[in-house]
Amino acid sequence: MNELPLKKDIDYKIISFNIPTPFPIGPVHSYLLFDDKITLVDSGPKTEKAWKAFVYQLNENGFRLKDIDQIILTHDHVDHSGLLALIKEHHPKIRIFAHSLTKLDVEKNKDYLERKIHFFEELYRKNGLSAMQIESIQQFYYTLQNYADPIKVDDELVDGMQVPGNKEWQVLHTPGHAGGHITLYHPQLNILIAGDHILGHTSSGTFIEAPYKEGEERPKSILQYRNSLNRLKQLEISTIYSGHGDVILNAREVINRELDRFEKRANELYEQMSTGSNSYTVYDLMQIMYPNRFQKHLNLYFSEVLSHLDLLEEMGRVKKVETMNLVKYHI
Repeated sequence: MNELPLKKDIDYKIISFNIPTPFPIGPVHSYLLFDDKITLVDSGPKTEKAWKAFVYQLNENGFRLKDIDQIILTHDHVDHSGLLALIKEHHPKIRIFAHSLTKLDVEKNKDYLERKIHFFEELYRKNGLSAMQIESIQQFYYTLQNYADPIKVDDELVDGMQVPGNKEWQVLHTPGHAGGHITLYHPQLNILIAGDHILGHTSSGTFIEAPYKEGEERPKSILQYRNSLNRLKQLEISTIYSGHGDVILNAREVINRELDRFEKRANELYEQMSTGSNSYTVYDLMQIMYPNRFQKHLNLYFSEVLSHLDLLEEMGRVKKVETMNLVKYHI
């Protein structure tokens, strides 16, 4: 935990907390913002270790849980949302804000989750995964739910709105890493609180998501991510406080790096497709691109490959054909 450096001529402070997680990404950062209301941005996973670390760091900075008026959730992933139910249990008056798409996941809306499970079963099967592999991914998903209990969102965040009680902060809807992902921008300080949208030490990852409404097509996460990053490039940003890793002081360089990575990975995928057979399933390409890693993280590499196929398809460089309930891509 520490008080973060800001512009010296402006009387404002942000306090960061370093919350341990059981995941390879490492600790997650949450932030306290101060104005008419004290706002917590993100929490941590539902583990005893995370809870104790959060409460300890809060107290060490001179605050109690009941001093916090509200929570802003950047996105639904359990390392950011998992402690919300426990915080609410100890502080029932605290209000929770999230984007409407994040709300569906953190409230664990039954109809949406059932539709989501069915969607991914069909998607994985049509793209070449076996029944055993699909079951493995489902078990991973169910295990992940142990790190976050359902929590009611009190108010929805909308793109462009000011954060209630912290009016200098603007909400930006920045989908890509997650469909309901938001970032917070302070135009006077040129600061972005980025959640997992931008990380300095690694790439955040683009995840395939189910349609949020019945009858819709699935969102193309990588195209959303690219648009969101290009939008942020238009802003004056001197400092980025991310959900993981160090403070970023070279914002434009890191944003350009992410945009370049999308293009580089898409080109690598295209080159592999150019040198082999006529058509490929997503699973075929997972084996080719990540031969020693894909089995360990099936859902991760499935999303990585399909996302970049979405990008290549949008660029007109690949086409997909569905025959006999199997989707194949070709140049």
